[in-house]
Amino acid sequence: APTISPTTNVTSIATSALPVITQDVRAPLPEHVNIYIYASDADVQSALGRVGVAYANGHADPKLGVVIISVAPDLRADNNLQIQIPHEMTHVLIYRATGGNYAGVPYWFNEGLAVMHQTQRDSSLPALLAAARDSRQFLSLSSLCAPFNPAVVNLAYAESESVVSFIRQRYGTEGINRLLTAYAGGADCAAGVQTSLGLSLDQLQAAWLADLAPAPVTVRERALALAPLLLLAALVLLALLILLVVAYGRRPPPAPETDQVL
Repeated sequence: APTISPTTNVTSIATSALPVITQDVRAPLPEHVNIYIYASDADVQSALGRVGVAYANGHADPKLGVVIISVAPDLRADNNLQIQIPHEMTHVLIYRATGGNYAGVPYWFNEGLAVMHQTQRDSSLPALLAAARDSRQFLSLSSLCAPFNPAVVNLAYAESESVVSFIRQRYGTEGINRLLTAYAGGADCAAGVQTSLGLSLDQLQAAWLADLAPAPVTVRERALALAPLLLLAALVLLALLILLVVAYGRRPPPAPETDQVL
């Protein structure tokens, strides 16, 4: 693994992230975690391809206590380490909370928790979420139970983090841990939400969407909303014009002028 930066302390980033993560993911801390840092995505993909992982720029094998990440040795190295190390450490703790049923944890919940606990935010995700909100082009939560479609993977991460943040805001850390307990017990994606939060997946998605800031109204939508009022105003003006025309037509003709004889 290359040297990232003489000022970077990988151990410090990992150990400082753990207390924050364990506020939501209540699990015993691992005795050790080996973190391997590669200089490029291609190097990571080459390494992960040997263990059957098709694509990732970071990967955690919680059972083995191994974290593999890609961080180029450039000016953004520290920032990227603070994104990726807490992200992968969260997966390690989720594994320790769910044990043998880790593979059954829904991807939106697993990845949403991991993104939520990044020390630094990925600046591209809020913009993706805002674009989906503005265009009303959201992925269904049920489609995010399974591995993410590579074609929309970034939006999937953005939605997952937003949904998990909504759950924590609405139900607190207790809601997060009820979900972890349900999935540790073998519940499937929908059953875990129903058991823990009393909602179906569709109801959870509807509540989350209602909580998002409303999308700006487009010019077309504004025109469609105003159309009935404009039509009504036009009809009223037309009626007034007709009344004026009729009233004017019924005026008596003026009396003829007569010459006055002095």
